[in-house]
Amino acid sequence: MKILYVCTGNIMRSVIAECVTLKRAFEIFGTSKIIDVSSCGIKAMPDSNPHPSCLKALSKLGIEKCDVRSSQVNEGLLSSSDLVITMTREQSYQLASMYPEYSNRVFSIIELNGAIESLVGNGEEIETFEPEKMPPKEACNILILAAKELQNAPREKLRPLPKVPLSVRELMTLFPGCFRQVSSIEDPLEGTENEIMECALLIDREVTLALKGLALLGLKKAASARNNSAEVNFFLQ
Repeated sequence: MKILYVCTGNIMRSVIAECVTLKRAFEIFGTSKIIDVSSCGIKAMPDSNPHPSCLKALSKLGIEKCDVRSSQVNEGLLSSSDLVITMTREQSYQLASMYPEYSNRVFSIIELNGAIESLVGNGEEIETFEPEKMPPKEACNILILAAKELQNAPREKLRPLPKVPLSVRELMTLFPGCFRQVSSIEDPLEGTENEIMECALLIDREVTLALKGLALLGLKKAASARNNSAEVNFFLQ
């Protein structure tokens, strides 16, 4: 399964998300090799190093830095990814506008967790879910099934916020300012050390929730497809 994280400059948020994904995938699945994860930026200066504050935040999380050099988003990166995960809703809209043929795989990180919860049906179940260690190939297929389910689901039926039973339209109408604030992970680059660390912790929480949610969604999809020989054959490959 291929995940692409996108932020603005690819020196802070998307780098943290990439490194966190590798660490948490290993903890959850017993291996990080089932996920091919990378990152880029919409306005990145190519070949830049991660910001020093990014590396400091990762160190405080107990996560080794990835071998990341910044790169700018392009069609090739989107076309080869199963999920494209941005840090803000505005970035997801921007990518969907730039590359409409891939818009079904683009989610902001918090929106992704709302969408997964919409399909799984129980947010508490996702939070407490601890996948049993399964063969890497099986785990990879489970995650790909989940990504396909997200790609094929009508967006209007997916809630954008976990544990909030309201649609995008309802949230934009009733709570426009608050919705924007809680549905995005904003750039902390000019913030204090504490603000940067809070951002890193939020990314860690949302990424961990997404990995567990994807595993649970894929398992439920596979279970419901037992009578469909084509999907079962794919699952067992």
